[in-house]
Amino acid sequence: DVDWRFAGDRSRDVDLHVETSEPLEVVRGLIAGHGERGYGRDGGIGRGRWEIAGAGEDRERAAAGGARRLSLSRGALDPATMREGLRRLERHSGRLGPELSPAGVAPFKRPALLTRPGATFRPEGAGPFGWMLGGLHRDRPEVVLDAHRLTLSVGEAA
Repeated sequence: DVDWRFAGDRSRDVDLHVETSEPLEVVRGLIAGHGERGYGRDGGIGRGRWEIAGAGEDRERAAAGGARRLSLSRGALDPATMREGLRRLERHSGRLGPELSPAGVAPFKRPALLTRPGATFRPEGAGPFGWMLGGLHRDRPEVVLDAHRLTLSVGEAA
């Protein structure tokens, strides 16, 4: 589905958290560049554009470290890199677009069981966390689902 809820509405701010060893100005420049050119579907006709209102380092969170990771996205479970998980599962179903489902090819993907955003876990290693899921379509082996998760480090309350 196309989401136009932010179109023309300058009062809607979105927070973006980036965890990296790169300097703040490098990250800010990369993200600002994407916003100037447009990003994603219909970027060439004005969608997917943004301006950065402010950027800063969260020194308090960086100093606190964090023994757990918080998932901001749906994702697959990876027992090799994710321990002591707290999560809720949901069924994810999808369809192929018209360019991948010509006449005679079923448009429906097989369902996948993923964790909902908000799952937490103790990381084993630096990541990535999750899997690239294949085998989602009986006629199209190239159809995959990127079930890696976007995460933030979080501390635990004592």
